[in-house]
Amino acid sequence: MQKNQKIILTIIVIFFFAASVYFLSGGIHRNPAVENEATTTLPVANALNIKVEALSASSTNLELLVEYPQITNAAPESAAEGINAQLKKDAKAEYDSAMIDLKKAQADPATDGAGWDVIFQKKLIKDKTYTNNETGILSVAYTGYQDTGGAHGTPFYMSQTIDTKSSNTLTLKDLLKGDYEAAIIKEVDSQIRSAASTCLRCDQLAGDLQDLKAFVPESFVLSDQGITFLFGSYDLGSYASTAGGQEVFIDKEFLAPYILRNW
Repeated sequence: MQKNQKIILTIIVIFFFAASVYFLSGGIHRNPAVENEATTTLPVANALNIKVEALSASSTNLELLVEYPQITNAAPESAAEGINAQLKKDAKAEYDSAMIDLKKAQADPATDGAGWDVIFQKKLIKDKTYTNNETGILSVAYTGYQDTGGAHGTPFYMSQTIDTKSSNTLTLKDLLKGDYEAAIIKEVDSQIRSAASTCLRCDQLAGDLQDLKAFVPESFVLSDQGITFLFGSYDLGSYASTAGGQEVFIDKEFLAPYILRNW
């Protein structure tokens, strides 16, 4: 019995001795390059960091808000300064124009004169912000609301797509080629009439289908899967049907024959 106990004790001592040597020596030897590769977080090549800034004013019966993006990590990095300056300049011009319209509406007897609540809001849609540093694309969308008198205010969409390497604004003509407009109109019409799952709030247009006139809107936002076209109030039907706006997504597979510049 004592002999067995001594054997067990010896085994335990050997085990702990071996374990101590193992850990003190750093464990299993690995290729340092492989280990560093696994533990180092590398920057994502296509990432553009975006922060949201805003110009705003609030006073008696007046609310004004204009949001705009500012980017970092552009390629080349020097491009960010010019793009940010342009984005801020555009936002300031819109802010100034909206302020003039709001004050004019407040003083207009047709809008019940002084004391009318006037509003202009333009907000960045954060989940519809697309950036690709490799292809040099920044694409953002805004949702807005304006009320300068009348029965109700007007919701709207706006968008910006910018070449981050040249600071130029991009339109669909810079991205697509051929008879893309006819193809998009046909697809938009089809999605609306079928209330497709890729068409946000298209089911609300059921009562307007008889007079529906599909078109390609100015506002659109890119994604790695395709393009979302943004339709505001009255674009596709009555106010009651379009107050929330419609968003029609068309994927890259459909657009493939027309793509001029990849994004």
